[in-house]
Amino acid sequence: FSVTYGADRQGKALTSWLILIGAALLAAAGLGRWYQRQQNATLAQPEEPFSVDQDELPHPNLTANFAGEHESTTPRGEPTEPLSDQTSTSWGELELIIDGFSGDSGICLIALYQNPDSFNQTDQAWRLIRLPVDQPQLRFVVEQVPAGQLGIAAFHDTNSNDQLDKNRLGIPTERFGFSNNPRRLMGVPTFQQVAIQVHAGERRQVPIQLRSLLP
Repeated sequence: FSVTYGADRQGKALTSWLILIGAALLAAAGLGRWYQRQQNATLAQPEEPFSVDQDELPHPNLTANFAGEHESTTPRGEPTEPLSDQTSTSWGELELIIDGFSGDSGICLIALYQNPDSFNQTDQAWRLIRLPVDQPQLRFVVEQVPAGQLGIAAFHDTNSNDQLDKNRLGIPTERFGFSNNPRRLMGVPTFQQVAIQVHAGERRQVPIQLRSLLP
């Protein structure tokens, strides 16, 4: 009895397993056919063209033009091309006349400042100009200068190390000067003392006399 019962039970279990395997195979085959139909339908649809939201593109006016060399007279953040429509209404020109060089070698470093708070801080100057010194007097025209107040500092860099050399007491050993030629000999003058007015559509001459604090 026990042996016959066990065989019947095993036969029924085997049949159940076969039924389950068959159902699984049928379900897998149906799923495969459905997936193939979905793939065919997707390939048959035309692909939508790629588009970019114009608001996400960088604005052309955000590209600043920074001068790579000090001798460039292009203002930071301003276009290199002359603005013919704005020249007479927004810009002026300066003719710098610099005297008092200690020789005819080295370079003359000129810094132009618009912001009173950053005056005499070379890394924050609106424009930097680097000119070779090869004659007793330098004349140089600065174009596209925004109308308004401007302060100018210059010095004769005799050893071309791009800095105003000083002795152990902190006294400059190279000749320097400012716009308006303030008579203050010790210390740095204020922006108000050196500020000049730039008028739109006009060229202004700015004489700068370099001086030395040493005998």
